[in-house]
Amino acid sequence: MIDGSLTVNDLRQIVSIGEIFEENQGKPMSLDELGEKLKTRGFKVGNGMSREIDDLESKLGGKQARRKMLLTRKKNGSQLTRAGQQICQEVRGVLARLGELQITVSSGRSMVRIGLTNTLATNFFPRVLTETAFFADFPKVDLEIVEGEPHELVGLLNSRVDFAVGPKDVNNGFASRPLSEWRRVLLYSRNATYRHDFSRPPSVATLREWIREENLMVPAPLIIPKLTQFLKPMTTGRILIVPQAAVRRHWVERGLGLAISYEEKRRVLSLSDPIGTIDLSHELGTTEMHLYQRPGMQLSEAAAFLVDAVTAIFNREQSDEQPRRAIR
Repeated sequence: MIDGSLTVNDLRQIVSIGEIFEENQGKPMSLDELGEKLKTRGFKVGNGMSREIDDLESKLGGKQARRKMLLTRKKNGSQLTRAGQQICQEVRGVLARLGELQITVSSGRSMVRIGLTNTLATNFFPRVLTETAFFADFPKVDLEIVEGEPHELVGLLNSRVDFAVGPKDVNNGFASRPLSEWRRVLLYSRNATYRHDFSRPPSVATLREWIREENLMVPAPLIIPKLTQFLKPMTTGRILIVPQAAVRRHWVERGLGLAISYEEKRRVLSLSDPIGTIDLSHELGTTEMHLYQRPGMQLSEAAAFLVDAVTAIFNREQSDEQPRRAIR
């Protein structure tokens, strides 16, 4: 149980301890060295570092937590415990929220933070702002888009964002709500000259042969884990691993190759759109896009507005070639 004597300065010291060990790349460190590094950051360490850590551990977990909650202490040096690493991360989030509270109190403004994958941040979320009355209804609310790969979004939920949107892959015990199902597609440029004619989708077997003779940009393995089985054996083409979905689309747009990705949001078919798609869902499966929220967290009015807007746009969205199936 956290002691009432735990101060904001104590919280800052805990975060600094975590940062110092991170900078030391997980290697053991003597308490004297840790104390000296804390002094350079402006902390007073007057009672000896061992007693300082004892006091912090007692304030966090009572007397029984001494000498085991934050650090493991050995002759060859001390290291953060697993619990200590988690505590440092959580406290960093607490300090960030205290900073936001100070800004809110002094300026009357508040902040909503949203975790998104790169393709959602660049190709989808701007629509939420242009197709709704968010700016008009919440003139004193600021936004921060925190980008992350699918597997990083759960970590962001712990401390950095109010809610997150991404593939089902990010599920790790957090409450989530399915929004829609996205196809896995091959992206090609309608303005580029390839060895083969991708404007007329061939059979999967033929497509495999074509892909082996073209430059191909693929997403990180977390997005399509069995991609190597789909392409194998590669003959004359080149595979470029590009983890950011929006970057892949831009490269294809410039005629620099083909890309396999989960389908991006495009409302209607446009002949001026340089990107064409070939559905590979039968071979590679589909991706469920989910909304993720921290359990028990009460969203602000502005954050709740954005959640509703994201949900509404996902549900009504149509692909550029055929309707996308909504998940009920």
